[in-house]
Amino acid sequence: MIEKIPSPNKGFKLEWQLTAKNTTFSWMKLYQWIHYYLDENGWGDLQTGKDNYETFHSDVENPDGTKNQLYWFRASKFPLGGGAGYLKLYFKMDMQTTRVQTKEVMHKGNKIKLDNGEFKFTTTFWFAEERDADTGEKSEWNTNKTLKFFKHKFWKRINPVPIKACKGELAKYSDEMYNYIQMYTGIIPQTGPKEYFTELKGTGE
Repeated sequence: MIEKIPSPNKGFKLEWQLTAKNTTFSWMKLYQWIHYYLDENGWGDLQTGKDNYETFHSDVENPDGTKNQLYWFRASKFPLGGGAGYLKLYFKMDMQTTRVQTKEVMHKGNKIKLDNGEFKFTTTFWFAEERDADTGEKSEWNTNKTLKFFKHKFWKRINPVPIKACKGELAKYSDEMYNYIQMYTGIIPQTGPKEYFTELKGTGE
């Protein structure tokens, strides 16, 4: 079953865009870290709830041997702060590379192969109200226009705490990913010696 992702334009959302030009790092390691980060924080793909986050992938080779690539990540999860199943968090990222090529650099006396080019990340975190989602409920509370209106108002009144927690949780994920990608791609300086992030953060791989 394909889950229809709700529009982020109907409520609270966090959006950002990062573009790293003429930079060199391990593109595959960053790709793996995004998978790792989503896994560790309980996100699931829209179809199976597991880790098949990519919904689209394009890889085009240019005449000069460089590549233009496009990856779409989509994920969702229920918030940690409750919400009685009425709230759900969503994440989408479009990752685009332009004229990426392999580049050899010397690191600790050894030659290593990294990726050089332009990398663009367009990202949105948001939450949606999932009242009676997938319950099949056909009561008058859902079919009668007047009752539906009062149900919505009642829900808003009794759930300010989980809604606030939702926003805080999304801000945490957004800030962590934003800051990590900035440091990884060299938009901001890495702390300590430059290691090109040859190990995935926290995994030792």
